[in-house]
Amino acid sequence: MTTIKMDPKERNGDGVYPATVSDMDDTGSTIIGDSSSDTLTVLAKLTGQLYCNDTGKAAQTLKIHNHLTTSDIGGAEFKGELINTTGSLAGVYNTWSYSPTGDTGAPANVWGGINVMAVTTGDTVTAGNIVGTAGHVQLAGTLNGAAVVVVGASGVLSGAGANTLVSHMAGVASSLGTGLVNPTTGILSYYLANSLSTVVVDNLMYVQGSAYVTNVLNLETQGGCDTQAYTGNNNFVPNNKGTFTQCGQLRIVINASTYYIPYGTVA
Repeated sequence: MTTIKMDPKERNGDGVYPATVSDMDDTGSTIIGDSSSDTLTVLAKLTGQLYCNDTGKAAQTLKIHNHLTTSDIGGAEFKGELINTTGSLAGVYNTWSYSPTGDTGAPANVWGGINVMAVTTGDTVTAGNIVGTAGHVQLAGTLNGAAVVVVGASGVLSGAGANTLVSHMAGVASSLGTGLVNPTTGILSYYLANSLSTVVVDNLMYVQGSAYVTNVLNLETQGGCDTQAYTGNNNFVPNNKGTFTQCGQLRIVINASTYYIPYGTVA
């Protein structure tokens, strides 16, 4: 084991005890400093892998903190350049395996990744955008292939496990947490589609392989946007066949005006 400690005999003018090690090659453990308050400054490139805990050991967390950020892009920045022309490319690749002891687990939560953007208590935001997670593809190059698919963010469920009983499974889920205060002025939505230019978008939503989708829309509880039937107009008959019985209506707003789309059964 190699231990590197600050030598008080080599104290320089700014109160730092320098320690310089060249060509260190040690197969055991290496301790740098003798206190968690010591500071390690690395001027060279790290070309190997950084580990914080061996497989199967007690739980630990690798923490990288940056509190002294005043530049335009703050927090932490990971930047790289992908140069291979074939195969799969990943800017940041995270893999976590859930392997509970005894092969059976009932955890409170299992997350592959968590991004939290917190507005601190007592602070006020007056402008700008606040985003918990941003997926952004910059198309500065040329896309020229019929098989190319471009998305800003993708949510995928996969695996051939035995999914016998669950509450919900979804590729993408949007939820509003408890305690959220509805803005006095503004619009609160589960989903926001915003046109940022004059480019004409072909579809607000595109379902590929619709033969395997059972319902276009599933509203669990009647109420709110799914209202009770309006009994004054039950004479609509598709293709003039059968009798249409209205069961309810969907409320939509177009250009600040409220409209209703009736739905029902035909017999």
